[in-house]
Amino acid sequence: MRKSLEIALNIGTAGAVALAAYVLTTERIMPALKELAVIRVGDAVEEPIKVVEFGSDSTVSIPGGRPVVLSVFRSTCAACTRAAPGWLDLRRAIPGDTDFIAIALEEGPSALEYAGRHLPGTRVATPLATDDFITRFDIRAVPTTLVIDAEGELRAHDTGPLQPSDIRRLADLVR
Repeated sequence: MRKSLEIALNIGTAGAVALAAYVLTTERIMPALKELAVIRVGDAVEEPIKVVEFGSDSTVSIPGGRPVVLSVFRSTCAACTRAAPGWLDLRRAIPGDTDFIAIALEEGPSALEYAGRHLPGTRVATPLATDDFITRFDIRAVPTTLVIDAEGELRAHDTGPLQPSDIRRLADLVR
């Protein structure tokens, strides 16, 4: 009888542990993993990314129903400075109904000063949740250029300065 009681307690304990693991996984871990899922080329940006434009403090949702090209940078990044002419060439190569936004991975006047000097005429914003933005778009280095079409699909994710062939390819993705 005592052995049967021990077996029943062990089975009950194992069941309780399994139930606790299931609840923890479905209610806490899985939603957190889903929220931080990486968006790859070809994936839809299902939940809009919120960014705040410098100077106006207005919030912009990406995607917003129009194609958007994002240039992700840091003001202290030497490669970003070298990449700026390619970004400006890309802006000239893409039709006027496309939004161009420089995304600063920092806040403050240095980002706005950098953009004014190297990306004149470009809207500058910073993500409301920078770490989530970096995770969702798998930003491993800057500069990074992202192209999102009008339907919200990530069409390109390029790291490094843009070469002339990159500019043609990215312009063709938006047209």
